[in-house]
Amino acid sequence: MSQLEKTYTRTLFEQSIILANNPDSLIPFTNTYTKQYQVVNVGPKKLRTFQNHFFNYAHAGNQLYRPKADGTINGLAFNAIRNGALIITLDHINLSLPLHEEFITSINTLNESSKIVVVNYGNPLNLSYLDSTITAIQIFERNKITEALAPQLLFGAITAEGKLPIEVAKWLPKGSQNKTPITRLKYTIPEEMGISSEKLREIDDIFETAIRRKATPGGQVLIAKQGKIIYSKTFGHHTYDQNQSVEKTDLYDVASITKTAATTLVAMQLYEEKKIQLGQPIRDQMTLPKNATIKNILLKDLLIHKSGLQRNMPIATYLNNRGYSKGCTPYFCDIPTDRHALQVADNFYFNPTYIDSIYLNVSILPRDYRHRRYLYSDVNFYLIQQLLEEQIDMDLDDYLKAHFYQPLGLRFLSFKPLERFSADVIVPTQVDRFWRKGLVRGYVHDEAAAILGGVGGNAGLFTNAEDLAVLFQMILNGGKYGGQQFLQEATIDHFTASIHGNHRGLGFDKARYNYTASKSASSRTYGHSGFSGTCVWVDPNEELIYIFLSNRIHPSPKNDMLKKLRVRQKIHQVIYDALKTSRSDAMHIQMAGE
Repeated sequence: MSQLEKTYTRTLFEQSIILANNPDSLIPFTNTYTKQYQVVNVGPKKLRTFQNHFFNYAHAGNQLYRPKADGTINGLAFNAIRNGALIITLDHINLSLPLHEEFITSINTLNESSKIVVVNYGNPLNLSYLDSTITAIQIFERNKITEALAPQLLFGAITAEGKLPIEVAKWLPKGSQNKTPITRLKYTIPEEMGISSEKLREIDDIFETAIRRKATPGGQVLIAKQGKIIYSKTFGHHTYDQNQSVEKTDLYDVASITKTAATTLVAMQLYEEKKIQLGQPIRDQMTLPKNATIKNILLKDLLIHKSGLQRNMPIATYLNNRGYSKGCTPYFCDIPTDRHALQVADNFYFNPTYIDSIYLNVSILPRDYRHRRYLYSDVNFYLIQQLLEEQIDMDLDDYLKAHFYQPLGLRFLSFKPLERFSADVIVPTQVDRFWRKGLVRGYVHDEAAAILGGVGGNAGLFTNAEDLAVLFQMILNGGKYGGQQFLQEATIDHFTASIHGNHRGLGFDKARYNYTASKSASSRTYGHSGFSGTCVWVDPNEELIYIFLSNRIHPSPKNDMLKKLRVRQKIHQVIYDALKTSRSDAMHIQMAGE
C-alpha cells in the first residue's frame, strides 16, 4: 500500500467514527491532570494501541474482561470514580439478553456513581442496551488505526465526523452525531500533512551519526505541524555504556529552555494582569538594598539581555570551597545537618542561609556598558525570578504548577524531578569530578540553580519532548489549549517580537540568530536553546514546532561535537526541506489535474 493510500485509509476510518451520545459534554475530557481514569477492555485481549495512545494524554489503569466459554461476561466490579471516568471498550461483542444481562446491568448501575464512556467496536445495536446518560462512541472496525484514534477523540485531538446509519434506540436515532472541538495535539503520520515519512527519515540518520561521533549518548526529537504531532522518536541511550535505552517518557534537563518554558510564562501572565511594568525600573517593582547598583535597570532590558550584567551568577566562592575531604564546611556537607539542609547532589548538601548573600552580591554587581545592546546573562533571569516571586508571593515552581503545568495536563514537566520520579527515568548529565564529585542525575546541572534550591529563573526544568510540545502548542495557539485560555494572543505576539531594543524577544530567543536553528526558519520563529544540548523552535508562519532534547554534556560539558556537527540545525533544515518537497509535489499534482 502506497503512502497516499495509507493516508486515504486513515482518513476514511477517522471520518467513520461516531460520537453517538455525549451527555453533559463529557467529551473531550478536561482538567486531565486531576482526573482518575480506568480503562476496561471487554474482549479476547487488551487493546495495546488504544492504551498507548490513551497514555499520551493521561495515566489510566487497564483491565481485561474476557467473555467466558459460554459467552457470558462477568459484571464489572469497580469502585465509583468520583473525579474522572471509566472507559469501557467492547471489542466486537454482540450483546444480547438474557445472556449478558449481568454485564449490561453492571454498566448501567456503575453509571449512577461514575462517568462512563463506552467505545463500541462492531455492532452498533450494542448501544441500545445502555442508559441514555452514558457517553457512547461507535466504531465499526477495530484495527490499529481506530484503536489509536478513539483515545484522541476522548481528549479532543480529533472530532467525530460520522453519523449513526440506523436508529439504535429512541435516544439514538438515525443520523445521531455529536461534533466536539479540537483542543489538543493529535498524533498522526506525516502524510496527513502532505509530508513524506521517507524524507523525515533523514533525521534518524543525522541523529544516529551524532551518537556514533559521540556528540550525545541519545535524545528525543519531536515535530508538530498545524496542531498535529507527525514525528516523535527517541534515539540512543542514557549514557555511552548503552545500559538503558531512551524512552519517550524519560526526562531531560532542558537548561535555558527554562527561561521560556517557565519564567517568561509567569512574566507574560503578570504583564496581562498589570502587576509588572516592562518599561519601568526594577527598583519600583521589587525590594532592593539601598546601595543596589542594578536598581535602574528596566525589566524589559533583563528580558532581552540588555542589562549589561555579567554572564554568570557570582557564586565562585561556593564552587571553589567544596573541599577535597569528607565532612562539613560552613557551606557544604556530605550529609544533611540542621544547617546543611539543601541537597544539591547525591551526598552533597548546602547551607541555604548563604542564599541571601548571593542575592545581595547580585544587587551590587557592576554593569558593563560596552554591551549596550546585548550581553547574554543568566543573572538577568535570576533577577526576574526574584521580581516575579515578590509579586506573586509564592515560589516560581508552585505558581507554574497551579497556573500552567497542571491545567495543561503536563505529567512529566517539572522542577526538582526526584521529588516525583525515580532516578532511572531521568537522563543523567555531567560526571562532575570537581564540585559535586559524581554523576549528576535528577539534580539541575546549572550550579547556581542547584545552590538556590533547584528552581532557577534560567534553569532547573526537566521534561520530555511531548510535554514540552503541549506547552509550546499552547503558545502557538495564541494562549489556548485543552479548552482553556492561559494567555492572550496579543501578549504572546508582543513577547515573541523583536521590537524591544535588540534582536531578541522578551524572554524568547529568535531562530535567525541562533546556530541551533535552520536558516529557512521565518523571521517570526521564536524559542530557545539549552546548554545541555536542547532546543525548541516555533515557526508561526508554518504552524511548526521543533523540539530536540539531548544530554550532550554527558559525561563532560567540554564536549562540543553537537555544535561542531550542527546536529540541531541540520535536523531543523530537514523539516523545512520536507515542507518544500510536499508543496512542490502538491503543485505538480494540481498541474497534472488541470
